[in-house]
Amino acid sequence: MEITTLARTCPGRFIPGFGHGVDTWMAQIGAAPKPSLKALQETVTAVRQLLSGEMVTMHSDQINLEKVQMQTTPAAIPPLYVGAMREKTLQLAGRVGDGTILTSMSSPAYICWALEQIRVGTTEAGRPGPGHRVIANLDVKVNPDGASARAAARKALAGRLPWADIHLDKAGLAGEVDAFTQKYGAEGMAQRMPDEWLDAFSAAGTPEQVSVALQSWFETGADSIVFQPLEGDPDCLDEYSRYLMPGLNAMRTR
Repeated sequence: MEITTLARTCPGRFIPGFGHGVDTWMAQIGAAPKPSLKALQETVTAVRQLLSGEMVTMHSDQINLEKVQMQTTPAAIPPLYVGAMREKTLQLAGRVGDGTILTSMSSPAYICWALEQIRVGTTEAGRPGPGHRVIANLDVKVNPDGASARAAARKALAGRLPWADIHLDKAGLAGEVDAFTQKYGAEGMAQRMPDEWLDAFSAAGTPEQVSVALQSWFETGADSIVFQPLEGDPDCLDEYSRYLMPGLNAMRTR
């Protein structure tokens, strides 16, 4: 019902997404579905059917619907996206989703691998082609003081790098980051993180540095790159507008 309301209020502008949730949070509130892949697939399938006006009956461990039908439906069903990180969920996104959302920490190498997994799913579902869109989130910090921008990005990434196992693996850095973390800890990681790691998982520095770095993400084949403020810092949004967007807009018109 909420999806229908937003889709009717903001036609063409609302993109709902579904995912597993953060494992530890879901377990903490007693809402971790098992098996999670099946629950996600059934949820997206049921929501799509309901938005289409179908009468839906579906009973499983997570979904229990008995002759449920929407009285009001969107004039146009919004695309349903799936948030995915690992191989099986990426392939599921290709099978049942209209698009895929990739989390931050997605390096260009990871995105290229993720696109391959998504194509496996779209092919299995018999709908290969350009219709499935991919959104990638990226940590971006830009400031004329490039050193301070990169220091802030290092600090934000330091606490997340150790758990980003699939992202590290596809970037070829899993062993190095593990050894580095054991030696220096999170605080040491923030101070000593090599430039190549920072540049693999974020775009940070002066406007010129960030514009050059973003080319690597634009060339992956992802349809949209979402600039993610560091730890929700609202100052980042102002910096994007002041220092980054004018240059990017100029690039688009060339």
